[in-house]
Amino acid sequence: SMKKLTTIAKALGPERTIRELVPYLSEFVDDEDDILVVLSEQLGDLPDCVGGPENAHVLLVPLETLSGIEEAVVRDRAVESMKKIVEVLNKSQLQTHMAPLVKRLATGKWFTSRVSSSSLFEIVYASLAPQDQDEMRQLFVKLCEDDTPMVRR
Repeated sequence: SMKKLTTIAKALGPERTIRELVPYLSEFVDDEDDILVVLSEQLGDLPDCVGGPENAHVLLVPLETLSGIEEAVVRDRAVESMKKIVEVLNKSQLQTHMAPLVKRLATGKWFTSRVSSSSLFEIVYASLAPQDQDEMRQLFVKLCEDDTPMVRR
């Protein structure tokens, strides 16, 4: 059924998808890795199903959680889906929703979220004000000096 998320979301409509389906999907983070891979992929295809660019940011919530999962394939797919969603967000949405997400991941307790954040800096950086760009550079430098080799890669 995870492979049919787009069909389900279209049937529910944007309002119910935002109000019911996205929160429901956010609860699946303890599921089997193969299901989480499909979920991570499918979420990137749902912006139109949540009402388009103005609501696409709601999909970042479950993707943020998935980007901290231990299984690398799940994290990679979540990051790829975030990149797809970012393509439909405007500059203001990037600053409001995506920049704080990248900061949370970059300062996360577990190396898994820090690994995921390193792939997201480039898509947010240009949309930020100079003082925020400075903060992002400092966070990135911190990741480059991280104790965990997987983060530094």
